[in-house]
Formats: sequence, structure tokens, C-alpha cells
Amino acid sequence: MKKLEPMTEDDFQRLLDHPKWGRYYDGRWEYYRHVVDFVRRIEPESVLEVGPGQHIVVKGCDVMVTPEDDAWGRPTNEVGKPKVLRTLQTMRNDP
Repeated sequence: MKKLEPMTEDDFQRLLDHPKWGRYYDGRWEYYRHVVDFVRRIEPESVLEVGPGQHIVVKGCDVMVTPEDDAWGRPTNEVGKPKVLRTLQTMRNDP
């Protein structure tokens, strides 16, 4: 199975440069850096990010979102192009 890679500091910098979301993430690299270091250390074969906002931390991860309840909606940036799993709304209607 392909090893998943976390976002890089350059990826995060591109997020900061975004005119709409950049200010929200300003100053948060210190937190993300720890997550990135953890991902590199454990070398996961799969990752599920729940409600990642406008970006994902692990490139190629799976994502679970509920756009009906989340103002951020689904991630739209190009960091890894996540595969979106069933939304919570779908899960509520189809157990």
C-alpha cells in the first residue's frame, strides 16, 4: 500500500496565501507541525480526517464531512485531493 504523506510547510503557506481562508489559519502552523510530525512518525496506511475545513493534513486521506451542518463544507484546496466518504446525513438516513 502507498505511504501517505502529510502536508508540507509550503502547502500550509499556500493556504495562508488564500484570500478567503488565509487569515483564519494564520499562526496555526505550530499546531499543524505537530500533527505532520506525528503522521510522519507513525507512517499510516490510511487516514480518516473528520471535518477538515478547507484543507486536509494528509494527502490522499479519506474525508468525512457533513456540509449540511458545516459552514466550511467540503475541502476545496489541492493538497492531496481527498476522497469524500458518506456524509453524516447519508449515514443517518441509511444505517
